[in-house]
Amino acid sequence: MENARPSARRKSFKFARRADQLAADIAQKSRELEIASQHKSQFVANMSHELRTPLAAMLGYAELLRDGMFGELPEKSIRIIERVQANGKHLLGLINTVLDISKIESGQFQLNLVETRSIA
Repeated sequence: MENARPSARRKSFKFARRADQLAADIAQKSRELEIASQHKSQFVANMSHELRTPLAAMLGYAELLRDGMFGELPEKSIRIIERVQANGKHLLGLINTVLDISKIESGQFQLNLVETRSIA
C-alpha cells in the first residue's frame, strides 16, 4: 500500500509536468498564430493596394476611350471597352471585399450604425 502512494505521486508529478509543457506549447503556438495573422493582414493590405492602383488607372483610361477623348471609336470597340469596364469594376469589388474581410479579421473594420425611419 505504501508503494502505491509514491507511484501515484510520480504519476501526478509527470502529469502536472506534461500539462505545464502542453500549456507552454499552446501559448507558443498562439504567439506564432498571432504573428502569422499580422503578416497575412499586411500582405492582404499591400496586395489590395498593388492590385487596385493599376486597376483604377485601367478603368480610368477605359472611360476616356469610351467617352471619345482620344477620338471616335467604332461601336464594336465601345462594346469591348464597356466589357472591360464591367469586368474591372467586378474585380475591384472582389478586391474591396477581400480587404474588408481582412479588416474585420484584424479588428480594424468600423461599423457605424445609423438609425433610420421607415416611410409608410
